[in-house]
Amino acid sequence: MKDDVLRQRRNLIAVAVGLTLYEISGGQPKDTPTFMGLVNFSNPDVLIYFAWLTLLYFTWRYWIHTAPHRLRYEPSRNGNKGWSDRKTSWQAAFQYSLARDRRYRSFVRSMMEPPAHESETADFAPLLVRGLFTRKLDFSLIEKFPNEARSHRQGDEMPVGYLRVFPYEIKAQLVAALSGTAFSDYALPYYAAALPGAVWISKRLIY
Repeated sequence: MKDDVLRQRRNLIAVAVGLTLYEISGGQPKDTPTFMGLVNFSNPDVLIYFAWLTLLYFTWRYWIHTAPHRLRYEPSRNGNKGWSDRKTSWQAAFQYSLARDRRYRSFVRSMMEPPAHESETADFAPLLVRGLFTRKLDFSLIEKFPNEARSHRQGDEMPVGYLRVFPYEIKAQLVAALSGTAFSDYALPYYAAALPGAVWISKRLIY
């Protein structure tokens, strides 16, 4: 990870963690260190508003600095985001873990008409295209498609049920997060940035 990305990542996580702790503990800023020393603000809410703006600013900066990693992928012939460096791309790490899941490959075989045998599809797994509430299998990135399995394929894309593929997604995400650095390095800061807002909303819904 480059130094400029590390700086933006560090700044974003620091502000996000600070705001999260503040929202959870219900703290109130009093003496605030500045270049003039400790200053007691008569309206401390201004500091909190400024902290939220700072969080948005660092999120934007991190998003800009990580753009080269997000854009570095091989598109499929259908225009979907395909493989890229799974060490820097969380999406690629997820797809890699999914492709190595034997049960996912078995699920793909069961979706074909007629179902393919394991020997016919042992060396491939299609790209999973994820929409908000839709899922599709994209076969167009598979260059070495077995001749036997090609006869089972229903075109380059095949819709699948969201709930049917969801368990395989969860497992692949967990495996990718624990076995590589793409999640902790590049995806985790966005989750950290969203955490203060989630705490703020949950407090107001509960109380």
